Amino acid sequence: MLTLGYSHNDQGYQYGSLLFGRTDDTDGLIAFSTSSKGSPHLSDGSIPFNKEDIHSLLAKGNWAITPSYMISAQLRYYQNDGIQLRNPEVVKPSRYENSRYDRITSQYDIQLTQKIYPLHTENWLIDWDLYYSKLIIKQKPINKNNDENRSLISQGSKIINHFIWDHNQFAAHQFNIGSEFYQQQQQSNELADRFPAATLRNIAVWLEDEIRLNKLPITFSIGTRYSNYRNDSDRYASNQDSQWTSRGAVNFTPTHWLEIFSSYAEGYRTPTLNEIYNDSKHFAMNYFTSNPNLQPERNQTIEYGANLQFDNMLLANNSLQWRTAIFDTKATNYIKTEVHGFPPIGKTLSINTPSVVIHGVDSRINYTTPWFNAVLAYNRTHAKDTTSGMSISSIRPESLTASLDVPLANSGFSLGWVGQFAARTNRSGNDKGKDKFWDPSFNKRVMVPMTSIYIIKEMGGYQA
Repeated sequence: MLTLGYSHNDQGYQYGSLLFGRTDDTDGLIAFSTSSKGSPHLSDGSIPFNKEDIHSLLAKGNWAITPSYMISAQLRYYQNDGIQLRNPEVVKPSRYENSRYDRITSQYDIQLTQKIYPLHTENWLIDWDLYYSKLIIKQKPINKNNDENRSLISQGSKIINHFIWDHNQFAAHQFNIGSEFYQQQQQSNELADRFPAATLRNIAVWLEDEIRLNKLPITFSIGTRYSNYRNDSDRYASNQDSQWTSRGAVNFTPTHWLEIFSSYAEGYRTPTLNEIYNDSKHFAMNYFTSNPNLQPERNQTIEYGANLQFDNMLLANNSLQWRTAIFDTKATNYIKTEVHGFPPIGKTLSINTPSVVIHGVDSRINYTTPWFNAVLAYNRTHAKDTTSGMSISSIRPESLTASLDVPLANSGFSLGWVGQFAARTNRSGNDKGKDKFWDPSFNKRVMVPMTSIYIIKEMGGYQA
């Protein structure tokens, strides 16, 4: 398969190719693409200098060596050779502060997956994933040799045991017992001094049990997880934390067209290296500031809702599905980014907010027929700092998404349309603590539309 593309805004082009195949025991895919980007035309009429040559490669395959052992591998590579302004946030170049830079960005990811059936039966399956990723960024001023080099290495391993035990008289159990090790390491040379050498490590073990009653249309799910986290840096003291979390859920299906569900889950989110140690330039004279004391975020979420599905209701071979969920979250040490000072001077850093409540609704309607597929999705989420009474502005705004997909006869092509309508963030609370640039007009609920049209060619014969 061959793809071609052209972008008028930045005078760019793209071409690529994809090849796939399959035998009785193996299947594989290889794809590559090359693109070029020029200087974009911004809405204010300015045209900041930009030149990029982008190359990417994806290769993946599966091999069923025996009926009880299968191995999969995946390789992804990306490289961007560009001449760009050192700080793309500032459009006009400056001889000293924002001159043109040679910038090379490359990344490669490797993942190896093994599926093992130890007893030659589907009642016990072991999934074992190994992954490694390295991101490298090199940049220097045009015609100079003082290179700024930095890299981010991510690596880890995850093992999950799936057990099925079916007690004919009472219930069937599906156990998931897993463990994971994940580490990120940031490295830089002496010229990239705003990216300190640092390491972040996560270790987790968990146990889940899904219980399906044999004589009642009820399914229970319970689980627990232990997480241990640590970050280290040459410039700052180490930070370590651990947490037990639990979850439980129940699904009730009284009829074939109705499902009622509810769940309770405890969450534990550790900060990223970027949130802890970023001290690069944000905009104008505002810089990110490191926060090595940033703590992990903890939360408890209650969700409940219903799922309805009707087949052959209006026409033959049609399906109408409606799913709605309401959720309520209480977060402790919620991680958010905050700007201090008066623009354009100040600092930006990630901080912990002691107590935040998040609540919302997520609803989706999907209608499918042999002639078209239509989807309408709605989401509204609101978050508030319970200490100050202020809204959390980083939460996604109220949104409505509609899509229509129409197959073109028996050609294998589909013509589609997607429209997304998002409202401005609806803030609440008093304005104490806000700087003089805060604009109350942001409370106006104006829906901003974004639409696109696409054509898809469906191709069969590959399963990954």
